[in-house]
Formats: sequence, C-alpha cells, structure tokens
Amino acid sequence: MSAMHAMLTLTAGEAFRRYVQTGMMLHVALPFLMLVAGKYRPRLPSTGSATLSSFPVEIGSKPIPTHPGDGPNRSPGTQLSHDKAMKAAIYDRPGPPDVLRYADVPDPVCPEDGVLIRVEAAAIEGGDLINRASMPPPHPAFVIGYAAAGEIIAVGKNVKDRRLGERVTSFDLAGSHAELRAVAASRTWPVPEGLDMSAAAALPISFGTAHHCLFARGGLTRGETVLIQAGAGGVGLAAIQLAHQAGARVLATVSGVARAERLIGLGLDHAIDHRAADVVETVMHLTGGRGVDLVVDPVGSTLQISLAALRPEGRLVFVGNAGGSRLDLDLWPALQANQSLFGVFMGTQLDKPDVHRTVSRMLKLAATGDLEVVVDRTFP
Repeated sequence: MSAMHAMLTLTAGEAFRRYVQTGMMLHVALPFLMLVAGKYRPRLPSTGSATLSSFPVEIGSKPIPTHPGDGPNRSPGTQLSHDKAMKAAIYDRPGPPDVLRYADVPDPVCPEDGVLIRVEAAAIEGGDLINRASMPPPHPAFVIGYAAAGEIIAVGKNVKDRRLGERVTSFDLAGSHAELRAVAASRTWPVPEGLDMSAAAALPISFGTAHHCLFARGGLTRGETVLIQAGAGGVGLAAIQLAHQAGARVLATVSGVARAERLIGLGLDHAIDHRAADVVETVMHLTGGRGVDLVVDPVGSTLQISLAALRPEGRLVFVGNAGGSRLDLDLWPALQANQSLFGVFMGTQLDKPDVHRTVSRMLKLAATGDLEVVVDRTFP
C-alpha cells in the first residue's frame, strides 16, 4: 500500500456519497483517505435549525439532548432517544466496498462524559477497511470509522475540559464516517491553531501508534538502528519522522524507488525495495552482519522476515495485520536469540493519560511544521 494520506475536498453530502461509491476502492492504493465535509454554520445545543452551508439538508431543529446514549457508535442493543437524522456511510453486511451505502441515520446523542462533534474531516484507517470487509454491523444504523475532526456542538454535563465551538480531533472504534459524532471527551484532542483539520483527523492514530511502538514498547534510543516495515504506510510515515528526530538510524521497506525518494526527505536513511531485494540480506549488509536493534512491523505477514533481520536480544513490535494473512510464526529462533516480541493494539491505548499527552504534543509539532502529516492528493 501507498502511505500517504489523501484528502477529498468535497461538500459534506457529496463527500460521503463519493466515499460510498468509490472511496474504499481508492483506498486499495491509499491507506488514508480524508473526507473533508466543508465549513458549517455553528449549531448551539439549545437553538433552532441549521443547514450545511453547501448541502441543503436540515440536520437539527430541536435541542440536542445531553443525556447518556449513543448514536452510530453506541453499543449493540441500546436504543436511540433522538429522532433527528444525519447522513452517514453505513452497510448491512460485511463485504467489498459496494456494500456501503449513503443513508440517513439517527443523530447521535451527546453522552454525559463526552461531546458531540460536527465532522469536518474523517480519516479512513486500515481498521475501517477490515471492519467493513469482515465485521457484521451490530445494528442497522451502525457507522464505521475510527478518526474524525470537527467542531464541538454539545458538551456532556460531566465534561469540564471541552467547550462549545472548540475544534477537536477524535478517536473511537466506530462512528466517524458521518456528519455528527458522539465520543468520550477523553478520546478527543484540541486542534492547535494553524493545523489543518484533515491533518488533525489523520494524526492521532498514525503518529500515536508509531510513537507507542517506537518508544513506549520498542524502547528506541539515540544511535540505535530501526527497521520499519511498510515505510510508505500511515504508521511508517510517522515512524520514520519520529525515529529520525530521536537520533536513530532509520531503515524501511518500500515498494518501488519513487516512494523511497519521498521518504528520504522525511528522515529515512536507507530504503529497501522488498520487491527487488532480499530484505534480510540487505539489512545485514547495512548493519555489518549485526542486524537491527528494533523492528516495527504493521504488516503481519512479514514477521518472520522481521525476526530474521533483528540482532540477538533485539526487539520486535508488531501492530496490526495489514497483510491480512495468518500469523504463523516459528518462534524457536527468537527464543535462541533472546529476542523480545511486543504486540500493540492502539484501540485500548489512545485515551490513556500518557498516550493522550503524547498525541497532544505531536499535534502541536504538526501545527508548527516539525512533523508532517502527508496528504498524497486531493479529489475534486
């Protein structure tokens, strides 16, 4: 897969309509598409109607409730208590991209410990693709989607650190691919001044995952050598920048010379084209036969290669299974080499205080240009 984020600069309604019709097909080549819903008029929780500035659908003429509940991302079996409708990308059964449809679903309800966001940009993550392809929807109004950024239009009564009109980016295991999103306040981050909302939507998962793999789990230190599998992926792009800034020597696997050239500009020291070269042999050549200190592997099907490229007593962090294959692995060589393996699933980590603070810090670095959230292309 290519690594770079793409941005769909469409109106709110047209963005989701195009996403349903073609977006997931485009994602075969692009791990992050950005659905950008356009600009909105503010809607306060206790005032009258409002319409999207470029999409003539009334999305609310009653006060927005702030009692507990969910919407598209509620748990299976709970009932909606709000009868207004929004546009969203939903599906009735798992399968290929054409199972998605553009439909009206009930507005989500702002939970007591959360906020309601009017979505301006939604990132399509690898997990979104896996869920759509393999997970039956738990209820008819289920909305997939991990990441979205937008404006807060309602605040739960137990929330003290968020305010109406604040720009935030958010993460949850569902609910982002819609006009409105209800999410726990602990899974939101203020968007710093100067940071584009599309970049803000894409950053928490890709950079949060990369940082956690490199440092919290991988223990990377200055002067060490790290191999990043799928360096042109969303996590790979982030990991290259973070590892370089930490003073590490950075190797990464890529598919083709064109991608390698782009990544060198982000801090990559050596690109290994896995289609043209033996990865393990190349790593050993570059490290004088020693192997790398750390491997970050978001692919899964490359785990055996990752272990073979690792030095004795080295560390392997595997995160996800983008390759989609069975994770069959011979661990006897790793045992004999005293290597350490760490698994990472960020769905349970991003709202932990230390991880949350790290993402906040990286959002600020992106706003000042010290980190780059790459947008590959825009679609008219």
